[in-house]
Amino acid sequence: MTKIKLISTAPSPCCGRDAQIVRSRDGGLISRDCLMCGKSHYVNESQIPRLQCKQCDLPMEVKKLDGTNYFYECPACRWYAKIADMVPFWSEEFRYSGLAAHGDLGLPY
Repeated sequence: MTKIKLISTAPSPCCGRDAQIVRSRDGGLISRDCLMCGKSHYVNESQIPRLQCKQCDLPMEVKKLDGTNYFYECPACRWYAKIADMVPFWSEEFRYSGLAAHGDLGLPY
């Protein structure tokens, strides 16, 4: 699948600039990385831009797959894709900026 460049709907909290959504880890974790300084930040559903369905040309919904991974789903034809599979891996676009995932050692949850 050809990778697409998704820009977060919210600016990065570090520099107030655009942030690109990238795959942070194998398994589907995504983050939004500041295009100014490269710092990595968590992403939530409201920060993911809406895309048009390639099948129906209708706006797709952003949902969570298995409660952890975000994906796009078309409400009409039900075509869906995991967002992590659509965007580049962080190391293809940025230098390292660690972001702990839920369940990592040292996180309180």
